[in-house]
Amino acid sequence: MEQSPILGPIFHARVISLSSALFLLDYLFIVSAYSHTIARGASVQIVFGFEYSILLVSIILTVIKYILHTIEIRTGEQWENKGVFMLYSDLILGFIRV
Repeated sequence: MEQSPILGPIFHARVISLSSALFLLDYLFIVSAYSHTIARGASVQIVFGFEYSILLVSIILTVIKYILHTIEIRTGEQWENKGVFMLYSDLILGFIRV
């Protein structure tokens, strides 16, 4: 995405649909693991719930990078603050992931 100068509408549709589907599935798996743990007590579902949470944070970071890159492409020029936004988003979401 960051190396290709021209991104067509099909690429944007694929990224948005895939990100949305993965976000929804991870959220549903987290809810399922949570409800299973509440209903039946501690089990291996806790581990899966945390893994799904880590994947959800990774998807959010990918979407943020996609949005920042799309903003830079729309403006048509090099965006100096993009690196700062990416650094802070990596830092905050890395903290949440840990």
